[in-house]
Amino acid sequence: MTKIQHPPMPFSRNKLALAVSTALALCPMPLPAAPEGGAVVSGSAVISQSGTVTDIAQHTEKAAINWQGFSVGRAESVNFQQPNSSSITLNRVVGHEKSVIEGALKANGQIFLVNANGVLFARGSSVNAAGLVASTLDIRNEDFEAGRYVFQGNSGSGSVINMGTLSAAEGGYVALLGKEVVNQGVIVATRGTAALSAGERITLNFNGDSLVNVSIDEGALKALVENKEAIYADGGKIILTAKAADELLGSQVNNDGLIQAQTLDDLKGEIVAHAYGGTAHIDGTLDASAPDGGDGGFIETSGDKVKIAENAVITAKAAGGKNGTWLIDPDGYTIANSGGDISATQLSGFLASDAANIIIESTQGSGSDGDLHVNDAVSWASNAKLTLKATDDVNVNAAITASGDAAGLTLDAGQDVNVNNAITLSGNHATMAVNHGRDYTIRTKASYAGTELNADGIPVAKQDTSGGVYGSITLSGTDSSLKINGQDYTLIRSMDDLAAISGTVGHYALANDLDAADWSSAHIGSPTVVDRFSGVLTGLGHTVSNLTLRVSEAPVDNPFGSWRLGLIGWAENATTLRDIGVVNADISVTGTAQGGGGILAAVVGGDDDPETPFFPGNIYNAYSTGSIKGTYGVAGLVSSLLGNISYAYSTADVVSGDTNLPGGNSGGLIGRATAAELKNVHATGNVTLLGEWNESGPSSSGGLVGWMIRSSIASAYAVGSVDGTDLSVSLGGLVGEMRSQEANDGSAVPISIQDSFATGNVTGGKKLGGLVGEIGQVPTDTPVTVKNSYATGNVTANYPQMDALGDGTGGLIGYANLGDGILTMDRAFATGKVVLGDSYGSISGNAGGLIGRLNIKAGTITNSYATGDVYAPKSNAVGGLIGGANSLGRDNHMLTITGSYATGNVTGNRTVGGLIGSLTGAFSGLAIGTPSAHISNSWSSGKVAGGDRGVGGLIGQTGRAIIDNEVYYNAEGVSASIGRVTSPIGGGSTTIDNSQGLTGDQLKDIQYYANGTIDQVLADRAAAAAAQAAAQAAAQAAAQAAAQAAAQAAAQAAAQAVANTASQLGSTRVAETQRQTVTGAGAITLSSVAAPPNLDSNIIINDPASYSANVRRIEVDGVIYDLEEEEDKTE
Repeated sequence: MTKIQHPPMPFSRNKLALAVSTALALCPMPLPAAPEGGAVVSGSAVISQSGTVTDIAQHTEKAAINWQGFSVGRAESVNFQQPNSSSITLNRVVGHEKSVIEGALKANGQIFLVNANGVLFARGSSVNAAGLVASTLDIRNEDFEAGRYVFQGNSGSGSVINMGTLSAAEGGYVALLGKEVVNQGVIVATRGTAALSAGERITLNFNGDSLVNVSIDEGALKALVENKEAIYADGGKIILTAKAADELLGSQVNNDGLIQAQTLDDLKGEIVAHAYGGTAHIDGTLDASAPDGGDGGFIETSGDKVKIAENAVITAKAAGGKNGTWLIDPDGYTIANSGGDISATQLSGFLASDAANIIIESTQGSGSDGDLHVNDAVSWASNAKLTLKATDDVNVNAAITASGDAAGLTLDAGQDVNVNNAITLSGNHATMAVNHGRDYTIRTKASYAGTELNADGIPVAKQDTSGGVYGSITLSGTDSSLKINGQDYTLIRSMDDLAAISGTVGHYALANDLDAADWSSAHIGSPTVVDRFSGVLTGLGHTVSNLTLRVSEAPVDNPFGSWRLGLIGWAENATTLRDIGVVNADISVTGTAQGGGGILAAVVGGDDDPETPFFPGNIYNAYSTGSIKGTYGVAGLVSSLLGNISYAYSTADVVSGDTNLPGGNSGGLIGRATAAELKNVHATGNVTLLGEWNESGPSSSGGLVGWMIRSSIASAYAVGSVDGTDLSVSLGGLVGEMRSQEANDGSAVPISIQDSFATGNVTGGKKLGGLVGEIGQVPTDTPVTVKNSYATGNVTANYPQMDALGDGTGGLIGYANLGDGILTMDRAFATGKVVLGDSYGSISGNAGGLIGRLNIKAGTITNSYATGDVYAPKSNAVGGLIGGANSLGRDNHMLTITGSYATGNVTGNRTVGGLIGSLTGAFSGLAIGTPSAHISNSWSSGKVAGGDRGVGGLIGQTGRAIIDNEVYYNAEGVSASIGRVTSPIGGGSTTIDNSQGLTGDQLKDIQYYANGTIDQVLADRAAAAAAQAAAQAAAQAAAQAAAQAAAQAAAQAAAQAVANTASQLGSTRVAETQRQTVTGAGAITLSSVAAPPNLDSNIIINDPASYSANVRRIEVDGVIYDLEEEEDKTE
């Protein structure tokens, strides 16, 4: 019986076992006999038979013979006498019986045996020839004659099975072809080729007499190739291939035996086991080693799936040369101890044995099938080299550790290489290579920077789901090396190595974590570690810790100059800083020194030559912790960025300014950003602004970015507070100031904030916003977009000086001075309070729950709101949503507000409104009668309080506005929706006000009034109330009925218990007990000749001769019933 070591496959394993072990019983098969009915149809050959010997004498280079049957009995032999070893005889069976070879086949040339019914080489049989093809697929005579060795399908379904010994002459070949091909015997093709192939159409490709390779042009249903015994081709090639015609009935290539193609006289062996569209099951032994000299050979195991058995032995080890290679090439591959295609333990064992350099190449699939995953730890101590290659992504989710002196690791991805765990190569001559088609990522804490959307689509802080496991690449050996996309990187192993890159251009990588404590102590007074450089610096997931930089005196070469502080002073031109953390830093400017910087770098991008082109820098996957203090341009990560940043954060507290030096251009992450795209970034530290000079204070600072131009923000947040002096201007919880262009500079780009938020309080002078302090310098028709963003912090303005026009303080945006720009605001909101303190000096405060002051050509505000109170009792232009809005309205453009609202109370002086304080139009260029604003489906529900002019439930003052009837406001305490209707310059008022006021209980439903669903809401509530009342009544009735039933049952039980007690008092004089049915407490009469002296403490005897008992309480089976209490309940 054939031993099956693998689990049964969908179609092959059990069937194969039967086919091999009982092949003669399963199919019609003649008794073994000599070949019969031979007819030469091509070429020249003579057939002769004598006893048990059949001779075929061939006189031409090729001959084709059609046989009625071709079998060889156990004691029989068939001899082919051919002109030379290149000669070929095609033997085609046209009868209906399979060929059973039990005896011997011999040829000095090559034999093709074709039988659609099947070919079986039985045990004890032998074949010796220069070359052998046994096939159930036919070949046309014309192809045969022309040297086109194409074997293709026929109506037969037979198998090719070898249980004997098939030997090719040295350099020759053995090829078994069909839809199912099995070897349970021995095949030998020294320095030649042994091929077992299954398919519907198969081509043999020769180079002279040597079989070079086999092509399966068309697959077959249930194509199967299996080796269960031994195949030898030392110095040659062994091919096991099968191709499926249907994905649901995939092919299988199985090995349970020995496949050996060892190196022979420097001829390296090659083994290929490839299941096209199916699964390759590899057990047994695959041996392409070089035990007697030379280099090891090549082994390939490929298929949609490749399964390596735990006990499989695979080697390409060279005793004296270089080890060979084992290629595993599936469609998608997982290395895992449970549920993987190969266990990490097994792979580690293969690598530790140094039996081969292993390439796992998932390059046949696409999408997730083209990914390669390392899900359990792999480690080895040998010099073996591992290559992981994927069409799409390589995902290192578990540690990879190699300690061999010359061990190597290559990660090669068509898309991304994702290093999510530690990779450590400690050998002095270890090699590491990363190749990618798109990028490589190393998971650090910065990988979770920025925001994600919750179930409601609102941005929230991204959660770190790493479980504290992060990626890194460590190369600690003295002469180890790194290449990324073929580029050599210089490895940095110490702080001195890092400092040495100053003034250079190159590609650098931290080989390990660096502790800067000793270096800092030895370099007191140094503002940087690296003054300036350009190129690439990757931390490979490592950190620089405990960096301390302090300067207290002005630069010697420039007494009036400022310092640039940070790990790096200036990363010039198109420099990239990535995959690095600077932790526990302490950087400060003290004494007479001035300067600023960032913990990672002072400046990234650009150069100091105004004549050269602008080259943007790039920061990716970087973070910082600690603190930094300077006089100006101070930031948690980078002071000035000319370029892009993504996946970055800082937790550092930032202090900008000194007693007489106002701070500014400072931020929790970045001080200044130019032509930058900020995405997936955040800051959590507090930003403190100090200093006033010549009646001016700090400016342009924010929780994330201080000042930015021609830049955009997406998926960002800041949670720290921003605290400035009373004279400070342009402060924001996220951004201090945004511009589309420089002053007098014609170049401009759209600016935007999306999916972002800020939660810290903002305190300062003016132009303050919970999200953005100021937006300005916007050219004609330039878009400004704020979408799906919000602020929750309180905003407090204390500017003490008089400013006739006012500059704006808002819960989201302080001053949006867009000029001729176009605003798009959607799903934006603010929940904090807006307060203009008693010291605020401007009469026109322009305070709003969402926007303080808005100047635009046109724009839309949709689905946005403010819920915080707005308190500015001494100021004008105060509104629950917008303080003051001026829409230029030229060319029929206007401000449109839809689906937006304010719920906070609003307190101001004049022009105070629940939604908008002051809404004005253009001063010129606007046709008379053209409105400047349109409000629909919006509302304000807060209380409005103001002075003697321009106080309205909806708008304090306006002259050109269209207000639809789906607009509602709180009418309590105000006389009108609009406090004052004005006549704009250029024409009379065109205000159309259809808004409606609500009071009392209506206010709680104001949103339903505005969106037009109030009637349905009220109807639904009435129906729900009626249903609830009916349910309550039914429940009450049921409860009463249940209570009455329970009370009656309890009374009856109590009475019965009393009667039972009385009848058992020990006196036979108790002749009769009369029990009355009662509800609640009742009288029970007990008639007897004489009363017992005592029944129970709860039974009172009134008449010793004939008495009744008032039962107040009784205990039955451990349950106490208080009958008087039950009686009270029923009354």
